Amino acid sequence: ILVNSNELAVHMGIPKKSISGLPVLECVPFGRNISSYHPITLDLPLGKIYHMHHTEKTDVSLSSKDLTAHTFVTGSTGSGKSNTIYKIIYECCFNQKSNKKFLVIESAKGEYKNIFGGYDSVSVYGTNIRKSALLKINPFVIPDDDITVAEHIDRLIEIFNACWPMYAAMPAVLKEAIEAAYVSCGWSITRSVCIEPKRFPTFATLLSKLPDIINTSAYSKDTKSDYIGALVTRVKSLTNGINGMIFCADDNITDEQLFENNVIIDISRVGSSETKALIMGMLVIKLQEYRMLQSSQGTLMNSDLRHITVIEEAHNLLRRTSSEQSQESSNLQGKSVEMLANAIAEMRTYGEGFIIADQSPGLLDMSVIRNTNTKIIMHLPDESDRELAGKAAGLNDEQIKELAKLDVGVAAVYQNHWIEPVLCKIEKFKDEKAFKYPPDGNWSDDNYFVYSERNVFFKYIINGCNGQLELTDEEMDKLRRWIDNLSQQTVRNTLRKVLNKNTISKHDCANAVYCLINGKTIIDSNDADCYHQIIKQEIRDKINVSNELAQNLHRIVIEYISENLKHDSKRYNELIGGVK
Repeated sequence: ILVNSNELAVHMGIPKKSISGLPVLECVPFGRNISSYHPITLDLPLGKIYHMHHTEKTDVSLSSKDLTAHTFVTGSTGSGKSNTIYKIIYECCFNQKSNKKFLVIESAKGEYKNIFGGYDSVSVYGTNIRKSALLKINPFVIPDDDITVAEHIDRLIEIFNACWPMYAAMPAVLKEAIEAAYVSCGWSITRSVCIEPKRFPTFATLLSKLPDIINTSAYSKDTKSDYIGALVTRVKSLTNGINGMIFCADDNITDEQLFENNVIIDISRVGSSETKALIMGMLVIKLQEYRMLQSSQGTLMNSDLRHITVIEEAHNLLRRTSSEQSQESSNLQGKSVEMLANAIAEMRTYGEGFIIADQSPGLLDMSVIRNTNTKIIMHLPDESDRELAGKAAGLNDEQIKELAKLDVGVAAVYQNHWIEPVLCKIEKFKDEKAFKYPPDGNWSDDNYFVYSERNVFFKYIINGCNGQLELTDEEMDKLRRWIDNLSQQTVRNTLRKVLNKNTISKHDCANAVYCLINGKTIIDSNDADCYHQIIKQEIRDKINVSNELAQNLHRIVIEYISENLKHDSKRYNELIGGVK
C-alpha cells in the first residue's frame, strides 16, 4: 500500500505536531521540474531544485530571452537577493558566448563594486571622489536632434514630480523656468534647434531663472514665497557641493560610456533619498532616450536581450503612492511613477532587461510587479508582502505561507509560461573581483584636481597672469561655460577679463573669489573661529581646486577681508590671527 507522509504518521503513531525533543517540519510542495506550455531555451543557470529542506540534483535555469520582459527580485534583509542578482549578471554578462552588458544603479550598501568592480571590462562611478570616478551627468543634455527639447522637458518634469513633493502650479512654474534656461543657452523650444556652438543648461542656469519666473508671475505674495522656498531651495541644493559636481560638470559621462559598457553606479553614500531618486530617474530617462534614438536609426527593434539594468532598492524611485486626488494635487507623484514604470516596461522592445530589486513589495508601485515576467521571491516575513508577491507569481495559499519559512538563499522562482513555480537553492556566487581605486591604491589630490582646468586657471591668476594660460581649446570651452553659468555678474566680468588675455590684480582676484563663496554672508553669520574652516570648504566646493591652491586662495581672501575690517580692530585681530 502506498501512503503519503501524513497518512504514514497516522498508521505509525508518529506525532503530527512538534513535541518536546521532536520537531515536526511540514513542507509545502512546489514544482519538482521546470515545465512550460511552450518550447523554451533554459540557458541561464540559477541553482538546484530545493525540496523537503534538501538540495536536489535537478537544475533550475531561466530563459535569458524572457529577461527582456523584466525581473522582480524580493526578500528581507539577508535572504540572498544580492547573491541572486550577482549570479544572473555573471551568467548573462561574463559566462556566455555573446556576453551582454549591464548597468547597476545601487542606492544601498555599495557592494556591487566589490563583486564585479575588479573585472577589466567594468567601470565604476560614484559620489565619493576618494572611492571611485565621480558620476557626472547633466540631465538637461539631449542625446540627439531626434529627441526634441519639448519632449525632453516633459520627461524631466515627470522625474521631478516623482522625486519631489509638488503641488498646485509648481510643475508649471518649474517647466517655464526650464524652458527659459534652454532659451538662455540659445535654444528654440518650438523648433528644437540651438545656435552654434550647442550649449545645454545646468541646474545653475535653472537656479538663475527660477526666481525671476516666480516673481513675475500673477501669484499672491504668500504663494510666491512658498514656491521660492520649495523650488529655489531644492534646485540650489543641486548646485552646491557634491551635487554640483555631479549635475553641473562640463565633462559629463557620455551615453555610450554608460549604456554600451559594464557599469556600476554607486549612489549608496548619498544621504538624501530625494537626491538618490533624482539620480536614478535621470539615468532611466537617459537610457530610454538613448534606446529610442538607436531604434529610430533602425536598430534594436524587438531585439533579444542585449543589456541588463539593475535597480536596487527601487522604492526610492518607483514608490507606491496614494491614488486619492484633491483640488490642490491630482496625484502628480503617482502619475509620474506610473509613467516611469511604463517607460521601463516599454524598453523590452529594445532588448533591455530590467531587474527590479527591493526588500518590500508593498513599497513599490503595483505596475512594477505587474509588468515583470520573472519573479524571484525569497524569505518574506510580512504577510501583506507575501500575498502581494505570491499572488503575482501564481503561488497558492499554502505556498504563500511557506515564503515566511524559506532558508537563506532559497527562492520561489517563476517565469511566465511555466506550468508551476519551483523552489530553488541559488548557487553561492564565488567569482568576485574587488574594486580598487585609484588603480595604484594611493590617493592624492593630484588624482583629481591638480590638472583640472579651474585649478590651472586660478593658479595662473594668483601668479600674476604671467606667461601663457596652458589649456586646450576644449578646456577653455569648459571654463567659459562654467563662468557663463555663475550667478554673480561681478565675478563673471572679472574672470572673463582673464580669458580675454587681460591682466587682473590680486585684489580683483580676491574680490572675485570672495563674491563667489558669498564671503560677506560667512563673515556676518559665523564666529571668528569658524571663518577659516568655512572659507576653505567653500573654495573647495565652489571652485573644485587642489588643497594647495585652496590654501593660497584662502590666504588672499582673508587678506582681502582684513583690509575691509581694519576699522574694527577686534574683528581684524580675530581674523588675521588665523592666517599662518
